[in-house]
Amino acid sequence: DRMIQFGCALMQHGKIIQTISQLVNPDRSVPVAIQRLTGLDPNRLVAAPYFEEIAKTLHQLLTDTVFVAHNVNFDYPFLNAEFERVGLPKLQLAAIDTVELAQILLPEISSFRLPDLTSYLQIEHDNPHQADSDAISTAKLLRQLAARFQALPSPTQQALVARGSGLLRETGDYLKAIAKPLKPLKRGFVQVGPLVLRRVPTATQETFASAAYPATDLEKRHLLQPRYRFRKAQARMMDAVFAHAQEGGPQPLFIEAGTGLGKTLGYLLPYAYVATAEHKLVVATSTLVLQSQLIQTAIPTLAAVLGRDLPAVEVKSPQHYIDLNKFAASLHQESPSRQTQLLQMKLLVWLTQTTTGDLDELHLTTYRAPLFMQIRHTGDSGTPFINPYYTLDFYRRLRASIDRAAIVVTNHAFLSRHADLLDLEAPFLVVDEAQHFADNTAAAFAQRIDLAQIRRQLRHLWRLSDPDEDRSLVNVYQNDRQMLPVLAQLNALTTTAQETIEILQHQIYRHFFNGKTTADQGFVSLSLDQAAINWLVTSQTDNIKTLIKVIGRIQVIATKLDADFNGRQHFFLKSDGQRFQALAALTVTLIDQRDRLKLLLARLPELVAGQTAVASLTLRQMHDVSSLGLSWDIFQVGSAIQQLLQRFTAPVFVGATLTTDRSFAFLTAQLGYHDLPETAFLK
Repeated sequence: DRMIQFGCALMQHGKIIQTISQLVNPDRSVPVAIQRLTGLDPNRLVAAPYFEEIAKTLHQLLTDTVFVAHNVNFDYPFLNAEFERVGLPKLQLAAIDTVELAQILLPEISSFRLPDLTSYLQIEHDNPHQADSDAISTAKLLRQLAARFQALPSPTQQALVARGSGLLRETGDYLKAIAKPLKPLKRGFVQVGPLVLRRVPTATQETFASAAYPATDLEKRHLLQPRYRFRKAQARMMDAVFAHAQEGGPQPLFIEAGTGLGKTLGYLLPYAYVATAEHKLVVATSTLVLQSQLIQTAIPTLAAVLGRDLPAVEVKSPQHYIDLNKFAASLHQESPSRQTQLLQMKLLVWLTQTTTGDLDELHLTTYRAPLFMQIRHTGDSGTPFINPYYTLDFYRRLRASIDRAAIVVTNHAFLSRHADLLDLEAPFLVVDEAQHFADNTAAAFAQRIDLAQIRRQLRHLWRLSDPDEDRSLVNVYQNDRQMLPVLAQLNALTTTAQETIEILQHQIYRHFFNGKTTADQGFVSLSLDQAAINWLVTSQTDNIKTLIKVIGRIQVIATKLDADFNGRQHFFLKSDGQRFQALAALTVTLIDQRDRLKLLLARLPELVAGQTAVASLTLRQMHDVSSLGLSWDIFQVGSAIQQLLQRFTAPVFVGATLTTDRSFAFLTAQLGYHDLPETAFLK
């Protein structure tokens, strides 16, 4: 590779004092892809000087500067390689990476490409991928990022500086150099321990003077314009939804609302005159993205039209939210990985911005980093006595906000799995994108019990409670007469659970696979017929119940140990935090698998009947008994959906494509409805 253009912007005291742009003859052909990316015509390079001709001048220019680049570990080594090629020494400069700075200081941005960042920050960037334009934009980006860093609460600045050693080159030193001295927090923030959070105003139960529903087209037109265009079909939908809510009862209403009709406003507006904190509306849509759009766009826009607030809350599973107590504990880990340090810094900044604690706000492509396993919420906020972040706990505040809200927005999967968590008194229900509801419910109920994973987690837990292991918690509590028996009990329980799984796996394997061979030595899946399921139920129900019970007792002990760690942090060494973090992460995984086992027991009648679900056994390899797992899928969800709908009043199913051959029959059958009157449908 050879250089084809050199560009830099010299910045002093935050101001660009000089810019340089120089084409370079690479003395070789330029790939078409590079031509397209940079927009440079190879003919212009022919007349340009060779790098050898300008290298000494550039070397002198850059000496005693700080090298800043967007992806510094590409640009800086590349430039030094070019200098070495022509006989000059490598530059020995401090170097700063604006990619990492942006990842930390702009935690909710999904893309860190230079053109995307400059667009977001409204930095003029006329010629992306041309060296001079990129250099000037990077200089302006650095200036903005520095300003954002210095605008952070000073304890957060200091926390970032303390973790800066893991950043590329001298990026951490740069943060240390520009950090402001400690000063009192502004009114909009609150600090607990090492964390600074945005202060969320205390919500109050708001009441509104009852307004009359705009029953006539003229009233609707007057209300909606000029923000919305009046649509006759939409007005008809609004009236149908309002009348349906007024009638109440279990009868459903199906509305096929074509694209462009404005179905979201079509159901939200009438419920704005019906739903209250006492009798809520639950809206379930097909994806998390659509769910967020309702909360961030549709409901605030309608509130502006109505001239009053519409108290609404977005609800997801607990694991979508950060557990502040666990995150604070993670900051005490010794020698965290570079990835963990970078994520911790990103989260420290994000906590000064977020009011929800919803990790989805980070817009990461993956949440599989070990840190997320440690800091995800489990739904248990503890008590004020063991959790110093109890009053600030995002999931606890979410639960409280549900009580105050008139509208609760969630998704199909959450509604199917966790309707009980909403704990509401017969709320109204709108299922948006209802054509996907049956499939999403089936996917939510499909489960795999990974016995091999449970064994792995139990083995790790056993090591944490084994006296002969160097990293055992026994070494932490070596002189504690109260906690050592607790650890001994934990060790015994993990042994019992491992033995139970081993018995379960071997008994199932001997019954179904013993003596069998297969030409393909890969993954094995065996569908179970009714006789096989009956045998499984008869022979293994007790083992499954034992495993559920033992994991439940393990959870109780893990909670006790976690509470002790958080309640007596002065007693422990900094390095002990990693062991307690490991304990918490392992327990979360075990609880998830325990809940799947519980669901299996609840679904056994359906599996035995064989009318709505199918089950199968899986092996990684034919002779790998320890990999044996169990999975099941529901292919008819009508009965499950009908059981779910008993919790709600006057359900409404809305979507653009609810009919097949102009009939609702296929969808209603999927959802478990039969012989509905014509008044239950609106096209």
